[in-house]
Amino acid sequence: MAKKPDFGSSLKSMRQKQNETEKTGSQSILSKFDKANKFYDSDEKQISNIIKIDKLIENPLNARCFYDDNLISELASSIIEKGQIVSVPVTPSTEKDKYIVLDGHYRLKAMLKAGINEVRCDIHDNVFGLDLYILSRAANEERSSQSVFDDAISFAKLIEKGHVKSQVDLCTRTGVSEGSMSKYLAISKIPFDKISLLVSKPTPLGLRFAYTLSTALKKMSDTEFNTLVQKIVKDDWSNDMLELYLKNLSTVRTKIVNEPKAKFFNSKGKKVGQIDIKGKTITLKYTADDSELAIRISEVIESHILDEVAKNDK
Repeated sequence: MAKKPDFGSSLKSMRQKQNETEKTGSQSILSKFDKANKFYDSDEKQISNIIKIDKLIENPLNARCFYDDNLISELASSIIEKGQIVSVPVTPSTEKDKYIVLDGHYRLKAMLKAGINEVRCDIHDNVFGLDLYILSRAANEERSSQSVFDDAISFAKLIEKGHVKSQVDLCTRTGVSEGSMSKYLAISKIPFDKISLLVSKPTPLGLRFAYTLSTALKKMSDTEFNTLVQKIVKDDWSNDMLELYLKNLSTVRTKIVNEPKAKFFNSKGKKVGQIDIKGKTITLKYTADDSELAIRISEVIESHILDEVAKNDK
C-alpha cells in the first residue's frame, strides 16, 4: 500500500524554502502538494475518519470566494446517486472536536445541500496560519478554477488581516510579481455586489480585463459603472470590447462643452460678453463701452436680484 502523504512535512519543507532569498512561485508551491492532491483521487488511500458535518469548519483563509450554485446542485445530485467518492482533507481546529476543511468546499456545500450528515475525511496535522491559504490556492490552481476575483479579494484580506507583513511579503509567498499584485489589489476595490455579477459572466475574466474595469470605476458614477457591468455580463464582452468602449466614452466626454445661456456681440460682430448658468449659479461676463453704461447695467441687475430676494423672504 502506498504511503499516505503528510501535509505537515510538505508544509515544513515549503516554509524552509520560503526563508531562502529566492521567491517561491505558485507553481513551485503547487508541486509541494502534488502528491497529496493526487492522493485524494487514488484508490490506495485509507479512509481516515467519518466526521459529523456540523463538526467541519470552512477554511478561514480559503482562496476561493465565489461558488457556482448550479455546480453545487449538480455535485449534490451526483453525491446522492453515487455517494461520496473523494475524501475531504481536514486539519484539527482550535475549537474542541472540530476540524477545518483544507480543500473541497464545493464537495462540502454539495453534501450540505444533499442533506448528508457524515463526511469521510482525511485528517492532516500541522496545517495552520498562512499555510491554510497557500494549500487552498494551490489546490484550486491545479483545477484551473481559481478566478481573478478570488485571488484579488483573498490577497487583500491577507494584507488587511495581517497574515503577511507587507505587499512585498505576499508577493514572495505567492510568487506573484509586484506589478500584478498591485493590479489584484486594485481589482479588490470593485464593489462586492458587482464582482458577484462579473463572476457569472460566461467567459471568465482575466487579470487585464478586471484591472481595466477597476480603473473605469474611478472615473464613473455608481450608476454608470453598474450599467457597464450589466453590459459586460449580458453581452459577454472581451477585453478589447471593454477597452474600445472606454476609449469611445472618454472621447465623447472630452467633447462635451457646456454652452453659455446667452452670448453678446457688438455691431461689428465681436463678442463682448456672455451669461453662464451652472446649477443655481449665474455668472455674467460683459465689457461695456464705458463706465457709465457698466454702472447702469449693474444697477438693473442689482434691482432684479433685490426684488427676488424680497419675494423669497415673504
